Amino acid sequence: MNGWQRAWIVCCVVLLLVPVYLYRTFIPTDEHLNQKHQETIDEKLAEIKVIQSPIQGSNRLLREVLAQTPVSERLIEIEQSKANHAEFMDKVSKQRPVTVAKLTGGWIALCGLLYIAGLVGAWIARGFRKPLAG
Repeated sequence: MNGWQRAWIVCCVVLLLVPVYLYRTFIPTDEHLNQKHQETIDEKLAEIKVIQSPIQGSNRLLREVLAQTPVSERLIEIEQSKANHAEFMDKVSKQRPVTVAKLTGGWIALCGLLYIAGLVGAWIARGFRKPLAG
């Protein structure tokens, strides 16, 4: 391997960090999505608990505001949320391989462009060399 190809391999290995970083930063894990959903459910259940608790002090105003939506409707919303979350997680699990393929394709394309740039650079550099006297 010549120097251009070695530099290309090093750059491609370094560039591999870009899709890995993008995936880790912007694509949440199933665990994270499930945790966020559970936090939302817990908040809704806490609101129901406030509605059903006896009236006391400053809790009274909060209870009156929350009570505008009946507990039965809130329970239905929770069940719908669970069903929607299951659908959402199914879509996410199907989308992840596509996202990985796109990131991999982008990395391969970038490495290919880098290799072509190296070839062009080497070709230009060869054009400026003095011919060997024979």
